[in-house]
Amino acid sequence: MSLSRQFTNKRELVRHVIRFATSYLSLQRLHQKKRNLRKMLTSDEWSNNKLSKEANEREATKIVLMPLFWNPVVFTLKVMVPLIHVFGLMDKERKAAIGYLHEAMEKAKETIMKSFNNNESKYNDVFTIIDNRWTCELHRPLHSVGQVLNPKFYYSNLDMEYDLKVLMDCMLT
Repeated sequence: MSLSRQFTNKRELVRHVIRFATSYLSLQRLHQKKRNLRKMLTSDEWSNNKLSKEANEREATKIVLMPLFWNPVVFTLKVMVPLIHVFGLMDKERKAAIGYLHEAMEKAKETIMKSFNNNESKYNDVFTIIDNRWTCELHRPLHSVGQVLNPKFYYSNLDMEYDLKVLMDCMLT
């Protein structure tokens, strides 16, 4: 850890911000410090360290130095970072999120689409998962009511009163 801090400008790799997002935020930090970690793992200090000779550390070094290891990391971050914002909104106890949740999920999906340059084949499977979870577990008609009653969204989107899905949700409550 001491050597890691030396090569990452004393930045910790693990971040504890939102209770369920620690893994993703740590992955984000790991990706941000990728160059420094790779530099550390190819340094003389690491080669001379007794830990670098152990089997688990040699395997971890090999993985971190593999370019193919980072592709799924980038994919995961492109998907999860916008969703973490939505989950963080849901996790707040001080501010009622009900009037913002529907819009936040739409913005998260837009951000994911843009991060994949609107190439639907890259995010279609992820959207299927998101939509299934949203429909079954997260979305309730009350969220649509909250969006309609939120002046910030109602007056900035005058077509909202013609959004049949939102209106149907409102009538179901």
